[in-house]
Amino acid sequence: MFVCYTEPSRVPLKMKKVRVWNLVGDRVVWPEDRDEVFGRFLRRLKTVRVCLVNNLKDPRDGEPLDGFGLRGWPLCINATLSKSERLKTLIHELSHLLFPDAEEETIREVERVLWKKFTKKQRATLETYIPKRALQKVPSRATRQR
Repeated sequence: MFVCYTEPSRVPLKMKKVRVWNLVGDRVVWPEDRDEVFGRFLRRLKTVRVCLVNNLKDPRDGEPLDGFGLRGWPLCINATLSKSERLKTLIHELSHLLFPDAEEETIREVERVLWKKFTKKQRATLETYIPKRALQKVPSRATRQR
């Protein structure tokens, strides 16, 4: 059997559709795909509020969480996490928003791949969206960003 690996197409980034399977498995993650996902993260961050919450618990059942991003709620990150864990959690929760039909195991793989593939500058940019001050409780659903 003959397998041919080609370079990614020269389609402009705005037209390219990155799907979850472009980021998981043993595939090569092209810089164009990484950059497209990063751009989609930034566009999403303009419409969703990110909160840092002390001892974050699931508002539905009270279970402790690293983060959550339920539709209609602010994207929340547990303030007890380290700086790098907070950023990984942000990537994880944004991946849920970008790929809503993907299962949790797939999202974890996407998080792992993007953590390795994002440049230092991209990580630093995403980090600016994580607030410095933590809230004592999860804000209400209706709260919007900026």
